[in-house]
Amino acid sequence: MTPSVHNVAGLLGGLRKASKRSTFDGGMPLVAAEALLWIYSGIDHVSDLQKCMGIDHARVNRALCLLRGRGRRDKGRWIESPVALVRVTNHPHRRGYRLELTEETQALLDSTFAPINTAGEL
Repeated sequence: MTPSVHNVAGLLGGLRKASKRSTFDGGMPLVAAEALLWIYSGIDHVSDLQKCMGIDHARVNRALCLLRGRGRRDKGRWIESPVALVRVTNHPHRRGYRLELTEETQALLDSTFAPINTAGEL
């Protein structure tokens, strides 16, 4: 898969604009976009996501709350999450939760990272 820079920039811009947070702090945090891309790459367990990202469990959980569409507390105030990009279910083979993209998110990322044919390729 070879995405164009325009495709990735468009994806990140769309995620930023879709977030209600964008009027307050610029939109979806980069850590949430990174987590989304790791899940798209095949990471399906919270502890594996934490290892790939190299951040603590609490920060991974905050990013997942945002991606799941769940609100959360931050410094004493409640922050709603208007997006629902990731689904969490019981993991079939491991203790804990399985991370999956919603169908809409899968389609968006598939279109963003679709191979680009160049001259001479079939």
